Amino acid sequence: MPVSNSSTSTLQLKIDRPLESLLPTYEQMEQEANQFAAELLMPEVIVRRLVEKYATDCRGDDLNWRLATEMLVSGTAMKRRLRELQLPQIDTVHT
Repeated sequence: MPVSNSSTSTLQLKIDRPLESLLPTYEQMEQEANQFAAELLMPEVIVRRLVEKYATDCRGDDLNWRLATEMLVSGTAMKRRLRELQLPQIDTVHT
């Protein structure tokens, strides 16, 4: 509940529990940060366009490498993003 001190313009809050209990867990913050980074570095629209562009010539790890190279991200990050967007199976072998 806000408590106002009439002699200053400072606003103080009374917190009945430790500040740490108000914050999300470390794991949740890490997951949210990873999601934000994936969406920032690999926007869905661009990833989908690149998949359309390269999927006819590349499959599996070749496609993953091509996309990761285009987006300047790691292969692991691209694999995760493709799975998240439910795009082509990248685990299939190029034939």
